[in-house]
Amino acid sequence: MRRQSAVSQRIAIVAVLIAAAFAGFAPAASAELRFPALTPSWVVTAATKTAAGLGDPNATVMSVRLGRFPVVVLKGTFTCPQCSRPSSATPVQTGRYVALRFDAVSHEVTDFGLAQTEPAATSSLCEGSPCTTRATFLDSAFKALYVQSRALSEPFDHRLGPSHCKIRLPVSDYKWIWGQCSVLMSISRRQTVVAFSETWNGLDRYGRRYSALSPVHHHVWKITESPAGFVTTIRSTGDYPPQWRR
Repeated sequence: MRRQSAVSQRIAIVAVLIAAAFAGFAPAASAELRFPALTPSWVVTAATKTAAGLGDPNATVMSVRLGRFPVVVLKGTFTCPQCSRPSSATPVQTGRYVALRFDAVSHEVTDFGLAQTEPAATSSLCEGSPCTTRATFLDSAFKALYVQSRALSEPFDHRLGPSHCKIRLPVSDYKWIWGQCSVLMSISRRQTVVAFSETWNGLDRYGRRYSALSPVHHHVWKITESPAGFVTTIRSTGDYPPQWRR
């Protein structure tokens, strides 16, 4: 969930930029950014308005990568007064390269990078890690899980592998129980399956959760994706998750 908060902050920044540009920007023919022919119109619109919001409507489109999470890299002279700063004395962030990562389903901006070099701008798009194919599959699966979720938060770390996890209970007070969670991925030519597994203890007949008599519960979500990272099916099996509202 820490990743969601960081991404939400970047989405808010870019949303402000696009809104500000939209309010008074109508690109002339000479100011239109040139995109590859198959670039979706919503990507063109968002990237064009972001460039204008950052002060350079004549920016150059360096690259466009389509798929589940399209990535656009722009080159120009950019200034971001809306970007967060430690204090008012800190100089406004500037850069020669802007990188934008979109969600092809919701059309939202998921990540934003501004830097003096292209590698530096793109390196921040996936939490400081390369935006690999595995990262695409993992991000797509987490988004599908969040959409289906009935919880205040899900206990899974945004990474592959097992973890000793805190499972937040669906009550107004912050209450949680310990569990064992894992995120596994299986990739083949035809599909990718991401499995979220959660195990926890129920209460025994004396109301104890972590005793030898406590029943063990288990739930699994299996999310199947196309080779491009689009979710095709979601299967949910097992005991009712303790973090979900009833």
